[in-house]
Amino acid sequence: MSFRNIRAGRWFCPNPLSVATLAIALCIAAPAFAQDRMPRRPYRGLFGGNSNPNRQLSFQWSGVGVYDDNVTEGTSRYDPRYQKSGTYGLIGSGLSFNMRSGRDSLLTITARGTTRYFSDLQEFDLLEAGGVIGYSTTFGRTVKLALIQGFSYQPFYQLDFLGATLPVITTTDDGVEATPQSPDSRDVPLTSLDSQQFSGAVTVSRSLGRRSSIAAGFSYRLTNFADNSRPFFWREVGANFSHSLDQYTALRLGYHYGLQQDDINVDLPATVNQNVDIGLVYGRPISRSRRTHVNFSSGSSIVNYLNKQYFVVTGDAGLRRELGRTWNAGLTYHRGVQFVEGLTGPLQADSVEARLAGLVSRRFDVWMSGGYSNGQLGLGSTGTGYDTFLVGTGVRYAFARTLSFQAEYQYYMYDFAQTARLPTGVPSTVNRNSVRIGLTGWLPLLGR
Repeated sequence: MSFRNIRAGRWFCPNPLSVATLAIALCIAAPAFAQDRMPRRPYRGLFGGNSNPNRQLSFQWSGVGVYDDNVTEGTSRYDPRYQKSGTYGLIGSGLSFNMRSGRDSLLTITARGTTRYFSDLQEFDLLEAGGVIGYSTTFGRTVKLALIQGFSYQPFYQLDFLGATLPVITTTDDGVEATPQSPDSRDVPLTSLDSQQFSGAVTVSRSLGRRSSIAAGFSYRLTNFADNSRPFFWREVGANFSHSLDQYTALRLGYHYGLQQDDINVDLPATVNQNVDIGLVYGRPISRSRRTHVNFSSGSSIVNYLNKQYFVVTGDAGLRRELGRTWNAGLTYHRGVQFVEGLTGPLQADSVEARLAGLVSRRFDVWMSGGYSNGQLGLGSTGTGYDTFLVGTGVRYAFARTLSFQAEYQYYMYDFAQTARLPTGVPSTVNRNSVRIGLTGWLPLLGR
């Protein structure tokens, strides 16, 4: 399964739910100074453009040929003693529905499925699927409510600390409307293992005048593995208060209490993670053209693990630059405590990610991204560190509004210490290269 870093909860979450949860959380809990953001620049590409933002139902599909350093890894016939380079075909499809009611209510429903055909095995394998439903609304002028629930099924296990999985439909927070993404998976399977995951969140916020706001919420993640009788179970409840000191700076006070029960050590007590947010949130444009934005925030976590208490300083920082009318560059840093299914104990990690994307012309767009994460598996332990690195680039050419050609390259690696305890069949070191070439289609069924 893939794991994406969610700043507010300090945990990793797979599939499109992580992006949707983060988007809703930012919309609800953002302090007053966030209103200073630039208005969203309209998407100017040909593929997927000119859709109705108030009500839309669309179908996405993709047919992709993939070359991989280890083509059978993660299948039922995979043997960790062998690695075989080769190719396979990948077919993906997805549905996306968005509906706005007035200016304050939004309903979003997405579903996707992917299967792979291995020519050497002469069979279809690795059918995976998932779906998300989210709803947000405003009561009066001051109270906002957001609900989200997701489900996913994967027949393999993977470690993706930097979040390679893309949502079916996504928008960016860097001022440009994003084009529809292909629904096929960017997953990097490591071993065959069936799993089902349920995850969701509810958040309520209220404005207290023009400069202050208060928010409270609950979120959870439950993962069942086929080979374990005990599920991975993470849940958190908390509240925070924000007060704008000026146009760009806000004081944040908050407390979140979380419990994590892993699926490996049945006899160990649950890990308690208390996030204490006492600090400042800062974000502002740093150029006269307002095209460059910088932001940072800080906090702390108190983790009770193996009957010991650990204090961890957490923080986030970001730099974003708008290049012309259709290009964007971004750099983000995160430090925090995370919990990953299949791994014993919490992870203390530092992560850096960078991205550059834009349109060369209305038909041709390019993106490049990379990330690095370094951390320790199990607080207070030695010799259980890890490093992971992910870099990718891709191009897309639009034949028409509903059809495009795509080509992508991705390199992924991680290296765990030999003493780190990993799930059965998962190697301590991985270096993978993959190339993807194929077609992506987008068909608006409603809201053209």
